[in-house]
Amino acid sequence: MISCVLESSDGAPLAKGSQADYTVLLDIPPSLQFADPERGDFVVVDTAQHMAVIITRVLHEHFAGSKVCWGMFTTEFERKALSDRKK
Repeated sequence: MISCVLESSDGAPLAKGSQADYTVLLDIPPSLQFADPERGDFVVVDTAQHMAVIITRVLHEHFAGSKVCWGMFTTEFERKALSDRKK
């Protein structure tokens, strides 16, 4: 199980809230893949490049769609080091 703290760059509230839980599907470094219980979110992480891709599927009464987002990430250790460096 992976628990992620979610933040938007502009501080806007997120649909899932500030935390989401995921199940690991594949963990063969540097590739890490995980998904939420409904498989609505599928995440692929390249731990060597600090990059991640998230594919989110949305089902609604009148439509179905998907959204692909990508970005860089930091570990909690790196976040703390950067925070301490700012002080």
